[in-house]
Amino acid sequence: MVCYTLRFSDDYAIASLAKYHARAKSRWLRWPLRIVCAIGLLALAALTVAIKAYAVTIVPLTFLALLAAGPRIDYAIVKRRYRKHTQYGTEARVDLSRDGLRFTSPDFASEIKWSAFLSAVQFSDGILLYRAPWDYVWLPDASITDGGPNDVRAIARSAISKYETA
Repeated sequence: MVCYTLRFSDDYAIASLAKYHARAKSRWLRWPLRIVCAIGLLALAALTVAIKAYAVTIVPLTFLALLAAGPRIDYAIVKRRYRKHTQYGTEARVDLSRDGLRFTSPDFASEIKWSAFLSAVQFSDGILLYRAPWDYVWLPDASITDGGPNDVRAIARSAISKYETA
């Protein structure tokens, strides 16, 4: 058995989202698309300045700012959602065994069998467990209080058929 102690905080929310984004499919196209959009918006802004439509120049510049700030907006939304959750700021204990996961906190306790997980992705600093493509649990190695990372990987590898290494 391996035990984790997780604190539901902004740091955990951002780390979870970052790991989830690291595994999202077709991300290779995003940077070229962003560059093309940025060039187009800059050209549109230059055109509005050239025709002396200064009030309209704000529109492409606003979209350019949104394009640049997009990931930070995602993080702000996730932080806001975490802060509204009743478990925000509390610590939870997660016990991994051959049977499944057991979550325990001051307000709730639940058990999840391994059959409920579709896949797992091993990172150098933890493991990401997926119950659905949008429903995931990030278990960082730094939060292990009993056992070791190799124990976690061995249990998950034997219990989840779709196990990948990042």
